[in-house]
Amino acid sequence: MNFTEKGIMSFAGSIRGAIAFGLAISIETKNQKIKEVLVSSTLVLVFVTTIIFGGLMPFVLKFLKSFLPKDDENKKPLISHDDVHGYDANEEKNRFVEFSHPNFQKV
Repeated sequence: MNFTEKGIMSFAGSIRGAIAFGLAISIETKNQKIKEVLVSSTLVLVFVTTIIFGGLMPFVLKFLKSFLPKDDENKKPLISHDDVHGYDANEEKNRFVEFSHPNFQKV
């Protein structure tokens, strides 16, 4: 992973959500007042982090993408399904639909 991807993942991890709220609701306690405080403070945390960090996300993406190289010369050509399985392009019976994905790059 490059610096940009790590930065995006780190910033996106600061946005809390449904899991934290679900865990707060599932707490079992004898004192109902404690549970209400935990649930309400968790809900406030979820709203605040979602609004603040979610609102800042486009700016953070723009900033982090500025670290990516501008030239396309470093990109490797994509591998097709036929290249992986060694099929001849002219051989129609073994021909599959062309498949390319950025993760499958020729070495």
